[in-house]
Parts: sequence; C-alpha cells; structure tokens
Amino acid sequence: METKFIEWTNEQYSIREDGVVIKNYNILRNGKKVYVESLIKGHFKKGSKNYGPNSKVFRIKEKVYSRGQLMINHYGYKSCNTDDCKNHVKLLNDHYCNCCKIMNRKISENKCLLKYREKYNLHKKRTMKLHVESLSKLYISNTLNISIFELSDELYEHQKNLIQFKRKICEENNININALK
Repeated sequence: METKFIEWTNEQYSIREDGVVIKNYNILRNGKKVYVESLIKGHFKKGSKNYGPNSKVFRIKEKVYSRGQLMINHYGYKSCNTDDCKNHVKLLNDHYCNCCKIMNRKISENKCLLKYREKYNLHKKRTMKLHVESLSKLYISNTLNISIFELSDELYEHQKNLIQFKRKICEENNININALK
C-alpha cells in the first residue's frame, strides 16, 4: 500500500491509502529521534455524530485533523462511509458516493411509501368498521350490490332492521351471521 508523509510534520507522520495514520518516529526529551512505526488510533470528536470511518480525528502537532481531510489533502479522495462500499468520494463534505446516495434515497422513499400505505389501510379499516357498526347507507348498498343512489329510504330502513335483527339472533345464540341467509 502506498504511504505519503503528512507535509507539515517533518516526516514524523504518514498516511496510507486506506486512511491509516502512522507515527514514524518519536522525539525524546534530549531531541533524538527514535524510529518506531506505530499506528495512531483516532477518536471521535466530542459532540459530533459518528458518520463512519472518515469521521475519526487525529491530533498531530497540537492540531486536530479528520481522516477524510488528510485523505483528500494527500490522495485527492476519501472512502465512502458505507461499510461495504469500495468507491471514493472527492469532496470533503460528502459522506457517501453517488451510488450510496441513490440507494439511501430509494430505501427512504420505500419506507415512506410503506408507512403511507399502512396508515391508509388502517384508516380504511377504521372507516369500514364505522360503516359496518353504524349500518350506513354505503354499507347497506354494498350488501345489496346496488348503487347508493338506487337505494331508497324505505329499502334502507327495511334492510337495516333486517341486519339488526340477524345480529341480535346471532348474539343470543352465539352463531356466525353468515350462517343465516
């Protein structure tokens, strides 16, 4: 893997293509350099949300740099924040590549559509239940298989009384209303 030195650190720090920051040497109190390659573990900035691997920050020479910022400065790209994605992002403020953005948009649209359908079906069930319980004209016309405009007031009252009578009989005898015809 290719590594590049971070320019303003006198070759003390370098960064690999995969975004790993390496400390190449330590400076002792007497000013001597001791060459020991060690990986620096970044940490997440306090108060920020965890957006993925590029959101880690590193303290280098008393300054704080994000992994994404170092990658863009030295390689011209950073990796996408999706775990499975191997694509690169060229802008610092973008967290996802175009493919992942489109995928996330489709997933969120499908979730919204499913929520809308569930709410609509729930509303439909509630209104139908109200029609059945109150024996509305719409319910009576549907049971007779005629249009609501063809349903006269006399026929509506007669059918309503008939259904109420059937319901009462079924309730007293503990039988299903479809058994009565």
